[in-house]
Amino acid sequence: DKLMQLLSMAANMLHSKRLRELVIAMIEQADELPMELLTELAGTQRAVLNTFPTTAKRRVLSAAPALFLAETHQLIIDYTDSLPPPDVLGLRTTAPSARRSQSKPLQALISLVAGQELYRNLVGLLHEIYAHTKQAGTAMLRCDLLMALHEQGDHTAVAEWDPSHRLICCIDTGLRQAALPTRLLREMLSQVAAAGMPLASNVASLV
Repeated sequence: DKLMQLLSMAANMLHSKRLRELVIAMIEQADELPMELLTELAGTQRAVLNTFPTTAKRRVLSAAPALFLAETHQLIIDYTDSLPPPDVLGLRTTAPSARRSQSKPLQALISLVAGQELYRNLVGLLHEIYAHTKQAGTAMLRCDLLMALHEQGDHTAVAEWDPSHRLICCIDTGLRQAALPTRLLREMLSQVAAAGMPLASNVASLV
């Protein structure tokens, strides 16, 4: 259609700040984005993409999986590198929610994925990274991502996007309380069982 034809020629407009605003408005309205524009934004116009408002940037990332990977990869590394060492003595006093709000890489990722499609893309990417590396920080990011969105008030939406929502909330509650009451443990075990995962007999006997 006419909008797609205009967007196909939009790469030539990105150099002009005034015309760029028109391109952004078209991106936010289009049902799909032409490959010509995505190629430019992933290549020579990558710096321009970083000036886009969040809504337009998410739209581009949704249409270009390779660009989404490139945009999130460094943030994942920055998050895992910024994690403190394990608190084996139980001396750390920072609440999980405070730690999440102070994490710049996590907040940057949240700004990119505050929507079902990109959220699931990122969770899928984290699953793939963990499967190959078994890096605990990747699993922690997967949980922190969900909880940070939950804490922003997107309870219902995140619960619909992610079947692990209730289990991760239970784990986070246990960490926040520095305890695992029987009621909470039972709920966690029921979620694990519902996912089809086997329970160790000595754990199941505790409840």
